[in-house]
Parts: sequence; structure tokens; C-alpha cells
Amino acid sequence: MGGPHDSEGRALYVAFPYDAGIADPAFYHMHFGTSPNGVLNPADATLGFGSLRYFSMTPPEPGFDVMRFDFDRDTQRLAETAAISDADAMYLDSFARRGKLILYHGLSDQGLSPLATAARYDRVQAENGGHVQDWARLYLVPGMTHCGGGPATDQFDMLTAIEDWLEKGRAPDRIVARGKAFRDVTRPLCPYPTIARYTGGDPKGAASFRCRE
Repeated sequence: MGGPHDSEGRALYVAFPYDAGIADPAFYHMHFGTSPNGVLNPADATLGFGSLRYFSMTPPEPGFDVMRFDFDRDTQRLAETAAISDADAMYLDSFARRGKLILYHGLSDQGLSPLATAARYDRVQAENGGHVQDWARLYLVPGMTHCGGGPATDQFDMLTAIEDWLEKGRAPDRIVARGKAFRDVTRPLCPYPTIARYTGGDPKGAASFRCRE
């Protein structure tokens, strides 16, 4: 759950929050696979590492054995492509003057860590003069896996929220969510860094929770 490190202990990527747990089917299949006979089949290898040989390594190496990936040597071979393709610009002043941005990420995303998204949001805050909540908000969804699913209230309407924010000036202080995993339960999704805290009343209802740090 701590993410990959090189031989000196330096982090190459952020950690993953435990959230729904390592045994959650989406996380388990992504990182460990389902093979009963030792044949490599987790998506980390077939989709993630498997694509490196064609799209990310400089120069491309179609015959690269992903099981021999060296976290000291081979990560450096990804840097040239990353410099071209990574969307990591922090200067959003011109967008902030007129635009509105809503981000959301499942806290049990099995492929991309929500902690990376939160760290990027913090950097945007720091490098654009603060007050980022005036034009950009991040919602971390407990239990939700990649784009949806998991033990979560993963059904919500972000489109109406951003329309109301942009066209009517109503900032989305909370967004009510539902999910197939929890019948007759609603929860507020809260803008980062706040979380939903129970304040009394029906524990199944979003009205019984407030967004607080």
C-alpha cells in the first residue's frame, strides 16, 4: 500500500489509502491477479507494465520482460516520455479567472492513488495564490474504485453541480451521493480537505452529516 520505492527507499509514487482494503476484489485483481497456475495476469503487469515496452520506455523495447523491471535503472528510462505526456502544469491563473473545475477520485481507486490527486490539488493551491476553492474543488469518494463501483455511494451528479456553480454562482459545498452497495443510504460528498462527520439523526441520511475538517 506504500507505493513503489527504489533501492534507497525513495518513493517513486505516492501511497494508496487502505480504505476498502487489500482484499477488495478490484484492488486484488489489479495488483495480484486471479491466476491459479502462476501465469502472470494482474492488470498491473498486463495493462500497466505491459504498455511500458511500447509507449513509455525510451527507446521502445517491444521484447522487454516486465518481470525484470529495475526500479533504479528502468524508471529513468520513462522520464523522456513523461516530460512530453504528463499533464502536470500548475499555472492555471487564466483558467481561474472565468472557469470552474470539479475533480473527484475514489478513495479505493485500485489503479491511480487518490493521494496523488490530493497532492496535485494542494500544489495548485500553493502555486496559484491560494483561494483555490473559489474555482476548483476536489471530492474524495470513500470506498469508490476506479471511476465507480466498490463499497461506496458512487452515484452522484457532478454535471448539475458545475452548471449551478458556473451559471448561477452556487458553489457546491456538498454533493449528495447514493450507491447500489448501500440501499436507501445517502451521504454528502465533501470538498477536500473536509469530510462528512455524523452530527445526529438518521445515520442513513445525508442530512445527518456535516462537512468538516
